[in-house]
Amino acid sequence: MHVDWRALLFTIGASVLAATLFGLAPAFETLRTEMTGRLYQATRTQARGRRRLQQALVASQFAVTLVLLLGTGLLVRSYSKLNQVHPGFDPNHAITFHVGPNGARTGRRSEECSMSCWKNLRVYRACKRPA
Repeated sequence: MHVDWRALLFTIGASVLAATLFGLAPAFETLRTEMTGRLYQATRTQARGRRRLQQALVASQFAVTLVLLLGTGLLVRSYSKLNQVHPGFDPNHAITFHVGPNGARTGRRSEECSMSCWKNLRVYRACKRPA
């Protein structure tokens, strides 16, 4: 399996940029709300409730982001370790094929047989062929 590093770097860059932009917007809004609360003392009680809600949303967003980043790190580490494991055979000389019924696209029931029967027949025919 080959990893396209340009696509991977673009995806990481785009996700970091999006997380930064969408993560900082509520934080700046919270700071602006505090300034607004100081300027307009008459509506301070309304701004206080809104500020608490925004702070709770920012905290929950930060928590979810942290969990996603940790999960991504664990997934990347597991994938890199999985690529280092020897599969027990030479993958360069392995034959792979797709198994599926011929009539699946047409939807005609008369041309379809049961999947287990069809798979067994295809595997039997593939094993019968000389290597």
